[in-house]
Amino acid sequence: MAIGELFRHWTYQVFAPGTLLRRKYNAFRELLRHDSRSLELIAELEDIHYGNEKVDWSRVIELADQLDDAVRAMLGQLMEMNPARYMGLADYCNKIAFYMRMAVSVPEPDLAPPYVIPLAEAHQRPDRAGGKAARLAAVRSQSMLPVPDATVVTAAAYHYFIEHNELREPIDARLRRLRLSRPDELAAISEELRAMILEADLPPRLEEDILTAAYAMSPQRAPLAVRSSAVAEDGPVSFAGQYASVLGVEPGHAGMAWKRVVASKYQPRALSYRILHGLADAETPMAALLMPMLDAACAGVIYTRDPDPPRRLPADELTEGVTAVHAVAGTGDVLVSGDTPAQSAWLSRRPRSRILERPEAVGATLAQPVPSTPLLTTEDMKRLARYGRELENLFGEPQDVEWVLDTAGRIFIVQSRPVPGGTEHGIVPEQ
Repeated sequence: MAIGELFRHWTYQVFAPGTLLRRKYNAFRELLRHDSRSLELIAELEDIHYGNEKVDWSRVIELADQLDDAVRAMLGQLMEMNPARYMGLADYCNKIAFYMRMAVSVPEPDLAPPYVIPLAEAHQRPDRAGGKAARLAAVRSQSMLPVPDATVVTAAAYHYFIEHNELREPIDARLRRLRLSRPDELAAISEELRAMILEADLPPRLEEDILTAAYAMSPQRAPLAVRSSAVAEDGPVSFAGQYASVLGVEPGHAGMAWKRVVASKYQPRALSYRILHGLADAETPMAALLMPMLDAACAGVIYTRDPDPPRRLPADELTEGVTAVHAVAGTGDVLVSGDTPAQSAWLSRRPRSRILERPEAVGATLAQPVPSTPLLTTEDMKRLARYGRELENLFGEPQDVEWVLDTAGRIFIVQSRPVPGGTEHGIVPEQ
């Protein structure tokens, strides 16, 4: 190609100098046009890099591809003007494009089975089981704390589902339009994405695997919980309260419930949270937990070191840090929404915890009065604080723990993740 351009350039130079001059002029005009386009693309990428514009990673990839095209078009015009002088630029252009592609691309998805694994196998495979399942498996295998049985629908199942329905490009096309500065558009795109997921077909192999696991988990067809366990969830980027869990699922409807959990990946809050933390959609595939529904008397969360404790507590205890326990009657999914007032208490973090404060229910209203009887006994709260200390020791940092107290008085741990700092933390139990 380059030799052909060079030969043509020399031919014009010898036999048609006027034609060569016109070609150089036109090439120079095109060079300026492509240069202007390249600068516009660089300016947009800089806006994204410095946080002035919040967009999905698919938009970054699109801009990088467009910049590559514009720079290659500039190179073509330079070659048109003087191929002998600029022949060596092609190698540099290819090298820059290679490194730019490496910088913005995401790994190819793993579509290989198994699509369902037992919880025991999740501990060593957070890339397949997701953060919630992997951490719950660690609690079960490395401590004596009570954890309900569970089965994991892997992240590979999500990738297989997307590939089977050819959804990757339609999803990315919508994500490329996202701007967090345009909330109305965000809501509309979110609705489109969730509808795409819910209307898509489950691959027969995946549907069979999910139903087999659901009936094995509940041979008497008792209801199940299907809980999110996305890759990157419950890690340094917590995704606390961003994804859905579906409770009271009949085993035969587990496939549809799984799709609802996957669709929650594209809720406006979840999309915004992921984009703000610079993660690509394909980097956060959705795994899910199938768990038996517990006969909950009450449920809630523990913050083993409350990041925002009441300032009225004793100063020496605040210096040491305090443990917070929040509880609601029944399943804990209403706690985060504030629909049900929470009974809360703060305990010391010392080996023999003592209750520092046990105020009236938080968030009580005329419509939702304070429960007349305490949901937790003093012994229950101390037991929860002890479980929290064990989990903190296991993971080496303060934990945000979800728990369920069943009607037989047994406490089960259903989630443990690092306590997010500051105002990011939330009360987000889902079972």
